[in-house]
Amino acid sequence: MTTKNDKSQPPSIEEIRTKIANLVSETFGIDKEKIISDLNFIDIDGRFDSLAMLEMQIKIEEEFGVEFPSFSAGDELPSNLRDLSAIVFTELLKQQVTEGRGGPVSRENE
Repeated sequence: MTTKNDKSQPPSIEEIRTKIANLVSETFGIDKEKIISDLNFIDIDGRFDSLAMLEMQIKIEEEFGVEFPSFSAGDELPSNLRDLSAIVFTELLKQQVTEGRGGPVSRENE
């Protein structure tokens, strides 16, 4: 499994999903299987308000070394594991290309 210290390749989407599911489970004491089911977080546990999502965002940014894109009023926020994983994966790919490490979307060898 790729860790935040091994930056040669970003983790796979499944590795990201697993790490995020573990973070949510550990932070909020929620059964990991419910999180992996891709139900909306608020449907899994009523504590998932905007403050809880901010707490998760901070933990995820620290774990993966990425920054979430800015959201404006009215934007749809990530509401489940699939959405969060996709954001992290996209940001890791952007970071990899920006830092010139190649990767699946790099045009470095053209």
